Amino acid sequence: MATKITYTDKVKTVDLPNPAVEKFRADDANEVKTVVNLHADDIDTINLDVAAVESDIINIESDILALESGKVDGSIASSQVAFGSDLAAITGDDDFAYDSLGKQLTADNIKLNGGGAGTNEGNLSWNDADGTLDLELKGGNVTLQVGQEEVVRVVNGTGVNLLESQYKVVKIIGAQGQRLQVDFALADSDINSATAIGIVTENINNNQEGFITTIGAVRGINTTGSLQGETWADGDVLYLSPTIEGALTNIKPLTPAHLIVVGFVEYAHANNGKIYVKVDNGYELEELHDVLITSPLDNQILQYNSSVGYWENKTVVIPVDSVAGKTGNVTLVKADITDFSDSDYATSAQGLLADTAIQSGDNISELFNDSGYITSAPVDSVAGKTGAVTLVKSDITDFSDADYATAAQGTTADNSIQKNIGATYTTDSVATVSQTEYDALTPNATTIYFIV
Repeated sequence: MATKITYTDKVKTVDLPNPAVEKFRADDANEVKTVVNLHADDIDTINLDVAAVESDIINIESDILALESGKVDGSIASSQVAFGSDLAAITGDDDFAYDSLGKQLTADNIKLNGGGAGTNEGNLSWNDADGTLDLELKGGNVTLQVGQEEVVRVVNGTGVNLLESQYKVVKIIGAQGQRLQVDFALADSDINSATAIGIVTENINNNQEGFITTIGAVRGINTTGSLQGETWADGDVLYLSPTIEGALTNIKPLTPAHLIVVGFVEYAHANNGKIYVKVDNGYELEELHDVLITSPLDNQILQYNSSVGYWENKTVVIPVDSVAGKTGNVTLVKADITDFSDSDYATSAQGLLADTAIQSGDNISELFNDSGYITSAPVDSVAGKTGAVTLVKSDITDFSDADYATAAQGTTADNSIQKNIGATYTTDSVATVSQTEYDALTPNATTIYFIV
């Protein structure tokens, strides 16, 4: 017998070919849909014994999607629904169609339940350019290419609003409200770069939630490099900047900066540019699973320890390859010592003199005994004076003017005959003689004559 599903007001009944179950009564559309899916090949007709109200027909649309074209007869006027053109007439949208060859209902876009009303949230459509489905995410600002990219919803903890047009690189700094919290990443140290996670892919106000891309394409941005003061081209590797927070650069950072690959220029364009994001944070040497670094010192090397199965930092003595360019049994001469000069040393004669005599020195007073040994420390002061000392008579403790002749007495001593033992002289009986007479005098005369 013909199988029939009947919607009568809010009561649904199903006539099935199985004699044991001639009628199936369902109180909701889900139960009817179950029967339809189980017996689609046996059902010929669906009768709608309800008023021809478009909203009522749309409400049962999901219950009859499994039926093939032609299984529903009639029109709206007769309370029956046909797939194809009639369905478009019912919904007022020609995006829906039934593919009789593929036996499937087709649509350009499907709105999933839960998406915000009046927004693109929850829209699912085919992306022929990328060969995948596009799913509009929460907020309606981010489109996820299913299977080709990954995004994470985070909390903006930078203290400023994040802009999609600036596509800053962010790092994880904690969690807030059961979401990861992020701040700007910077390749100047391990603490600022090790947790770099992705690129901002929509506007996110400070302390609010939004999406960042961790893997996949970020689109519709300026990727010429002009924002960074650089020139970018298709295929360029993009690194995390070691000098500007959250910025990208196509200039490979050098040690001590940290090398963080963030992604690649997929399309260099001022407005429709694309960056493919794939963050590779790299590793510190001591972060490798088979390396153990403990309190490293200058000039240490890594040495493999087979007993524990990993590399360790060790201080080792490196054998000498050559000395002054010589190998084998080396004999060195003075010329082999690069910083040697004879002028830096005393001569042999000077050395002998130094052993036997006290050498002169500026402003040095030395006291020594007969054996030549110094017996006391150098002079600290003279008559209580230090520095460039000038002495006066009063500085000599045993000096007295009475011990010396006067200056007048000294003059007399220079031009007079002074008293002496064994000399006889007189001052009042002096005879005067001529030179001829003086010359004729007998030597050793006791009388002194003065020549006039």
